[in-house]
Amino acid sequence: MDSMVGNDQLTLRDCFQAFTESELLDEHNPWFCPNCKKPQCARKTIAIRRFPETLIVYLKRFVFHQFTSTKLDNKVLFQIESLDVSEFLCHEAALEGGNHIYDLQSAVCHFGGVNAGHYTSYVKNPLTNTWQYCNDETVNHQEPTEADSSNVYILFYQKKGTSKEFTPPTLSLDDPALQPSPAPPSSLTGEMDESCPPLAGEIEEPCVEEEQQSPAMEQSDIDRLLAGLNKAAGQESEEQAMQQPSSHEEEEGDKESFNFYQ
Repeated sequence: MDSMVGNDQLTLRDCFQAFTESELLDEHNPWFCPNCKKPQCARKTIAIRRFPETLIVYLKRFVFHQFTSTKLDNKVLFQIESLDVSEFLCHEAALEGGNHIYDLQSAVCHFGGVNAGHYTSYVKNPLTNTWQYCNDETVNHQEPTEADSSNVYILFYQKKGTSKEFTPPTLSLDDPALQPSPAPPSSLTGEMDESCPPLAGEIEEPCVEEEQQSPAMEQSDIDRLLAGLNKAAGQESEEQAMQQPSSHEEEEGDKESFNFYQ
């Protein structure tokens, strides 16, 4: 681990060899034997039986070292075409032969450290067979180079002869997904949804168009309205005058009351 923390230049082949090399399990990290039911010192080896059509190489850039998280900035030289991984197969699989040559199709790069960073990517256009560099909303025609070896993080390889023809989806103008959604009714035109009655206590505002179309009140209507209001006011005054007693009647009523108590 101490040798990996430095700035030593590595190759992708070195990474595969480190992944498949034997590891000694000593008394501090023993292996539990299923036969004797006791922990035993042993040697562990990872052997690859079969490689997939799409090979994803994930470089371990972020590690926990000396009680802290660290990013490894070692340069890792990677092949764009004709990556041969047949030497890392187990012995039985190597005897079977087969095609184990890969071409790079995409790469993810990371800039920054453990706490913060920025991701970019290289992708190979399946239609034009050209490389494109994607950095947020900016896309340029650019091929990955050795300058990206210290930032490359994830590599996507495709086995030769297994690429499938890419057909872009065809969109029709009649597709409902491309049709514009209907605009909601505007409150300025006074349009209301009849299926949704107003809530209790809600006052329906009159339609603006109806207000504009209603004719103005004629002068004769105003005169009749005023005459009716005056007539009603006169009748109310007569009723109040009939209900109130005169001053002479009030005096006689007071005298009778006084004589009664005498």
